Amino acid sequence: MKTLMYLILMLTHFSVVSNQSNNTNEILKEIEDFLYVKPSRSLLLLDKVKNSLSSEQMFHWHLLQVRAAVPTNQLDKLNKSIAVLIHEKNHPDFKENLPTILSALGIWLRKKSYYYEADISLKCALKYANTKKQTMMLINSRALVLWNSGNIKEAKALYIQVSKIAKEINNINYQSVVNNNLGLIAIEADELTLAKQFFKKALDNYQAIAKRSGEVTAAGNLLFIFVLLDELVNFQRLYPRIERMTAGYPNESKKAFLFWTYMGFKAKNNEKITTEELDKLTKTFHQLGTYRVKATVIKHLSPLFGLSFALEAQPKKVPFNQGWFKLVQSCQW
Repeated sequence: MKTLMYLILMLTHFSVVSNQSNNTNEILKEIEDFLYVKPSRSLLLLDKVKNSLSSEQMFHWHLLQVRAAVPTNQLDKLNKSIAVLIHEKNHPDFKENLPTILSALGIWLRKKSYYYEADISLKCALKYANTKKQTMMLINSRALVLWNSGNIKEAKALYIQVSKIAKEINNINYQSVVNNNLGLIAIEADELTLAKQFFKKALDNYQAIAKRSGEVTAAGNLLFIFVLLDELVNFQRLYPRIERMTAGYPNESKKAFLFWTYMGFKAKNNEKITTEELDKLTKTFHQLGTYRVKATVIKHLSPLFGLSFALEAQPKKVPFNQGWFKLVQSCQW
């Protein structure tokens, strides 16, 4: 009788554990489903499920956090999960996901202005890419690194490669990415009408595939161009929807950029800018994100309000010295 009761208890225990594991796997699947349309939702779910994971599931938890942290610009989360994943190099699923991990590392390094190390990471990722889509994504990231480091000519050449592959495999998302990035390059060259064309193409495509993060980015850039070109009616048509989308998006730099753009619209429309709004412009300037974005705002928008900002000199970077980065440099996995 005791033996029978023991067996019943053990079977009940395994059933509960199995159900918990299945439920957690279902949540992880839901998190992955949200990555494409609403990565902010993925981040919320990741926080909720973290304490109920097995050691096996934790690898995939960090992988999902990396994928959700990139479009939402959660750099601290991105950095922590990348470090964990690199240290899990003996995990059975590590090699298969290596291009994704190194791609995310390249993005983090670029956003921290480690351009040399970012390119090393992305070149290594390209070595292990096993699909045209992965290759396309990584070449695009390299183009962005080269652009940010001042190599515009080679960056444009890489974007042409990305566009060609995107058309070959009918990847509308990356056709949009290329158009958005070429629009940003056009702004720096003061080719504003050309930039508008690129951003409109990017926005149309992002809307067609219902990619909210891309839509927020491309539409924010297009609104900025509408202000610079005095296309205020076009601004008024697009702004309300994008303002709602951006408000629910966990990316403070995009919110700050949209606020500055809206204030630019008010100034161009001869509306009064209040003292409170001027104070908010000053406060949100430091949330604009990259040196490039701040420089663009200083050039095109801050004169509208009589505001001036001194950009901090970009500090000279010492080499990225995390011990595990030697593994990336050797690129022998």
